[in-house]
Amino acid sequence: MGGNYRTKRRICCCVSEVFIHNDLLMAVECNHGQDWAAVVSVDLNEFEPTMSEMTSVVPEDLEDKAFRPDARYEDGYSKIFDDHAAIATQNPHTFDGKLSTACRIWRELAPDNIENSAVAGIVWDEENALHGICGKEKQFGFKIQGGAVSFIDELDKLDAEYVKWLRENAEPGLCENTALPVPAYPGRQFKAVPTVCAPLTEGRKLVGTLDGLLAIQDGKRVYSLGMAGYNGPVRALASTPDHKTVYGVAGDEEDMGMVFVYDDENGLVLKGSIKHASSRGPLATLANNVLSCCSVSKDGKQLAIASADRLGTVYIYDL
Repeated sequence: MGGNYRTKRRICCCVSEVFIHNDLLMAVECNHGQDWAAVVSVDLNEFEPTMSEMTSVVPEDLEDKAFRPDARYEDGYSKIFDDHAAIATQNPHTFDGKLSTACRIWRELAPDNIENSAVAGIVWDEENALHGICGKEKQFGFKIQGGAVSFIDELDKLDAEYVKWLRENAEPGLCENTALPVPAYPGRQFKAVPTVCAPLTEGRKLVGTLDGLLAIQDGKRVYSLGMAGYNGPVRALASTPDHKTVYGVAGDEEDMGMVFVYDDENGLVLKGSIKHASSRGPLATLANNVLSCCSVSKDGKQLAIASADRLGTVYIYDL
């Protein structure tokens, strides 16, 4: 959990646990990365009568040297943050795709229909415009062109032929059960159920399962590729026009969604979750957990990934 407290002896901005007993608040903090974890106690009977009063702070009086103006670099939080940044750089955990744009579907539906922004399916047309379906209690159709949502409206209000095309093509590549076996975790064979599939070269198919496993079906043979996500099902697969590469998304609704890619040269490569954070430009911070569908444009130049959590969003990456 987050939280902070400040005294002259100790300044903390990362509290991991709080407990109150007999009007005594005890907090465990661990943000001094190179120190022992600390426990601070606060007598609430003494604290509450004056907790709203503002007092001045003289930096030179602080005993916590990490925040003193004369602190050495190795004593300050700047080093801790730099160390963490270096570790994250060496061990990236997010999808490194080249983000072209992101369309916040939830914002297009605000304020009355944000809850119906979860994207269920997407498909590119021949002119490389992206179309999609979102919503549960009330369904909407939308179109993204030129990096922006060009329209979004209730399906009942859209042209019937367009809605039919959308329903037939926008669903992730759902896979019918076959007699061929698919990979399974020991003890979880009941989840060895195909969920989605996508074409590969030479008539083969890439198949994802309810348990997040991936396999190649080649005629009557099945080759297991292992885990495609942390847990949860493989939710969608999308082939490039030449069928040499397949992109996919997987993951449980309560966990971080995983982007992955497969080709015969590199095998299965897990690419990480989706998170983009920047203080520059209009996109600012973007992150979604439930990655529901993906689709490659007809010219093979762009990959779209959509989310089905409360703040439904569509990400478009250049390939």
